[in-house]
Amino acid sequence: MSDKPIDNHLEMYRASRNWLVPYLLLILRNFTLHGYDLMTKLAEFGINTVDQGTIYRTLRQLEKDGHVSSSWENSDIGPSRRIYSITDSGVNLLGTWSKAMGFYQDLIGGFIDFYQATLTGNIYRPGMSTSKPTEKPEQPDTTPPSEDKTEK
Repeated sequence: MSDKPIDNHLEMYRASRNWLVPYLLLILRNFTLHGYDLMTKLAEFGINTVDQGTIYRTLRQLEKDGHVSSSWENSDIGPSRRIYSITDSGVNLLGTWSKAMGFYQDLIGGFIDFYQATLTGNIYRPGMSTSKPTEKPEQPDTTPPSEDKTEK
């Protein structure tokens, strides 16, 4: 078993590249940005372990697929920068991602509820409230009934 804390082990999963596309689309739905600013926004969402090359390749693929557009912005101070924005197709794709993430949110919520129930000894029934698993039912009393010894 590793001596690393669990949080360090899970860090690599937190910023999976699978989350990159919906976050890029969501950010671009709200802002028109160049690559560096996009990386800064991604880091604000906790996606900070994806390398710069992956982000630019993903943006290029999104542009090739028609979900993102880009243009060059000239600067008096430094080099020209490519500015990215979302297209109508990208907005539609973002809606699809949102629906899928809602499904995954429910799935993850069910997992967490089930896990919490196993820790607390409660019974978990899928489809019930995701906030609280049901409590264990009371066990029937198995002691024999006492005989009434009073005289009638």
